[in-house]
Amino acid sequence: NMLAATAKRFGLGQWSARVATKNLPSEFVPLAKSFNAMAAKLGQRERELIAANDRLTVMASIDMLSGLANRRGFQSRLDFEWMRAQQYECELSLMMIDVDHFKLYNDTYGHPEGDACLTRIGEVLSGIAADTMGF
Repeated sequence: NMLAATAKRFGLGQWSARVATKNLPSEFVPLAKSFNAMAAKLGQRERELIAANDRLTVMASIDMLSGLANRRGFQSRLDFEWMRAQQYECELSLMMIDVDHFKLYNDTYGHPEGDACLTRIGEVLSGIAADTMGF
């Protein structure tokens, strides 16, 4: 039975499956059309969910203010680069910086200026990384 086979495919998440109505008895055509409409909607919702999860993954890895990787994003990238360095037997460098007197700057000029300063530092560091690593 074509309806049962297609319903089984829907159960497996195969939302592109469709019930062909051409050879169905007329009393099953409305049901088949409903199945097809349901599959189209579920497929669209699944695509939207995947896109939303992709956005959440980015948000969980990037500091929205500076645009730099946060701790989670940093650790993920470091793990990837470490594995790559081992695989290709190449060196890996890591640079850690401290923004001297940032608290004083932030307290003196206010949080909006401190945020702008961090954003600019992020832009400069990203530019340096892009120039040296081909990012």
